[in-house]
Amino acid sequence: YKLQDKAVNTQYIGTSEIEGEKYDKIKVWFDQEGGGRDYEDVFCFWIHHSKYTLDYLAYANGGPRFRKYTKRDNVGGVIFQNYDNFQILDKNIPSDQYDQAYKDGKYKLLSKIEQSNYKVQ
Repeated sequence: YKLQDKAVNTQYIGTSEIEGEKYDKIKVWFDQEGGGRDYEDVFCFWIHHSKYTLDYLAYANGGPRFRKYTKRDNVGGVIFQNYDNFQILDKNIPSDQYDQAYKDGKYKLLSKIEQSNYKVQ
């Protein structure tokens, strides 16, 4: 619901296929007023075309990052996801093109983001 705030800008930018699955790509950026401290960053979300899950996300501020979900848990209606956190090696491409860099092997694994302080019921 926060992506419906006044300072949020979204744009549907088409589809992409990653690892044999089809995704809708949504570009997200923020206005300076009300957009928070990282308002200048541009994000991109890859939403699975038929499952409507957020499987990949990208952002540029702090270094080009592309995240791939590795595990998803539903805890009381709240979704928690683990991610592989990749650095995109070409710093000159926009975040909405990181999926192509990933498919081309132009990335390196930086870290794994694993949720662990919740109880799955």
